[in-house]
Amino acid sequence: MIKAFSLQDGVLFAVLAAGAFWDIESRRIPNWLMASGVAVGAAAGGLRFIGLFAAVVIVFFPLYLCRMIGAGDIKVMALIVGFLGPFQGADVLVAGFCIGAAVSLFKLLRRGILQQRLIYFMVYIRHLFQTKQIIAYFKPERDGYDVTIPFVACLFLGTIISWWWK
Repeated sequence: MIKAFSLQDGVLFAVLAAGAFWDIESRRIPNWLMASGVAVGAAAGGLRFIGLFAAVVIVFFPLYLCRMIGAGDIKVMALIVGFLGPFQGADVLVAGFCIGAAVSLFKLLRRGILQQRLIYFMVYIRHLFQTKQIIAYFKPERDGYDVTIPFVACLFLGTIISWWWK
């Protein structure tokens, strides 16, 4: 049975596909792309969309402050939840995080740096609790971009899986 594909679904999929492409190519999500998605979502969903979007940004903002996730990733997560609602949106985020974890694990194992990154993470968390100071977890000049993943691509795949599954 083929599911109906609404105009909002089409807009969300187009923004996510473009965002995944940009994330893979440049590790950046263009603000004009996010603004376009937010404009359509706000026009279609009104205050519900805006409230859900804001709630997701607030929840995930601490990860951005620690530089564990990019601002574009958070905007994309907020866009997904704004369009799909809290329940299906949460399903997509869980699927996207699981895909991201699998991709990360594969990269770390392939490069042979899993133990090194786990130790670095534990040291970071210990420092965070001891000093109560938020410092950047990821520093491109120190870590390089080899340890990052295109998380928007993972969220895009999570959206496809969730839409297909439902």
